[in-house]
Amino acid sequence: MNNDNLSQQSKQMSICEEADKIVTNDRQASYGTPAENFRITADMLNAAGFCFRGGKLKAEDVGLMMILVKAARQSFKHKRDSLVDICGYAKCIDMILTEKQT
Repeated sequence: MNNDNLSQQSKQMSICEEADKIVTNDRQASYGTPAENFRITADMLNAAGFCFRGGKLKAEDVGLMMILVKAARQSFKHKRDSLVDICGYAKCIDMILTEKQT
């Protein structure tokens, strides 16, 4: 699919639908599940001495941090992509917490 077709398809989906498609299909094939990928990121940040809420970072904390990064970018200039990413990171957090409960 070329960029024009992808762009047109994205405009027809809501930002949440687009984020869901990205998180549950494309990204997992490339980077593993959010739980796996965010846990590795949290471990790396913990090793570097970062902390959050007075303790070690957890996988879901990485998702919250990424939402804040995207929100900061959005505050400078509106980009649909940043809003899609915020929805995607929220979806990842939900997936991580749901996996922890099972």
